[in-house]
Amino acid sequence: MQTAPIQLKVREQRLRWYGHGLRRPQDHPVRTAMDFEAQEKITALIVKSNNRRLHQKLPRSDAA
Repeated sequence: MQTAPIQLKVREQRLRWYGHGLRRPQDHPVRTAMDFEAQEKITALIVKSNNRRLHQKLPRSDAA
């Protein structure tokens, strides 16, 4: 018995999910997300979210 390469299994699952999303109504959030095209650079959003997490982790020196 042979097993399929992991790349094929991942591709198969991804295509199955994609087909599932395409069968949804046009106004469904999944379809909206699939049709979305970002206008900004994604790296700027990642840096912004990382900075927010960093600020939450820093201890406050003015805590009493």
